[in-house]
Amino acid sequence: MKYSSFKELPIWKEAILLSSIICEITTRRDWKEHFELKKQMRRAAISISSNIVEGFENEHTSKFINYLLISKGSIGEIRNQLIIAEGLGLIRKELLKTVETRLTNLSGDITKFIMYLRKYKEGKSRKQ
Repeated sequence: MKYSSFKELPIWKEAILLSSIICEITTRRDWKEHFELKKQMRRAAISISSNIVEGFENEHTSKFINYLLISKGSIGEIRNQLIIAEGLGLIRKELLKTVETRLTNLSGDITKFIMYLRKYKEGKSRKQ
């Protein structure tokens, strides 16, 4: 499977959607006094798709994998921040579960893509 643009990557598409969801959640009025948490969550959400793109554009499989691992780290960061937000009463438990499920699924999809890239890299190095 060969992608000619990062825009074709399903993981990038989902990361973009999740960025929008996080921005929408943190736009609500009750987030105003929790500016730092809001800012950090938005940065982490944007970081997911940005690292996917940076890795893709790098054109080196091992570096791409490293950027994907950074994306996974940002997913974990947001999951943690959502739990903090729920504890502060900024997000309902149902919405937390929905977004957390999407984040967990994206993390799993990135892991699968990393495994695919590692196999591709192995096969490519054996042919040389």
